[in-house]
Amino acid sequence: MIIIHEGNIVAQGTTEELLQAGSAKENIILTLKGPSDSIQSEIEQLPDIQKVEPHSATEQDCCRFRIIAHHDMREDIFTLAARNHWPIMELYRERVSLEDIFRKLTT
Repeated sequence: MIIIHEGNIVAQGTTEELLQAGSAKENIILTLKGPSDSIQSEIEQLPDIQKVEPHSATEQDCCRFRIIAHHDMREDIFTLAARNHWPIMELYRERVSLEDIFRKLTT
C-alpha cells in the first residue's frame, strides 16, 4: 500500500505495517468514579505515561480521560484504580484505523 500526498509518497508498506507505524503510542480511554484532580495526578505519576487529557464524563460523579502512553498501560491503570477504590466505569484502547493514518499523513 502506498499513500501519496501532493505528488509525494508519504507512506509505504503493508496494511499491518502502516497500522503499527501509525499507532506508535497507545491511546487509552478511562472513565472512573472519584475525584478528578486526584485521579489525574495519580495517573500522571505512572511510568511511561506521556499525557493525561481530561474529557467530560457523561455519568454523574465520574471523570473521563484520554491517556497517551508509550505502551499498553491498562493493567497498571486497573491496579491503581483498585488500590484507590475508584470504580472503573470504562477502560479501553482506542484503535487506529487506516483512515486515521491517511488523515494524519495528508493534512
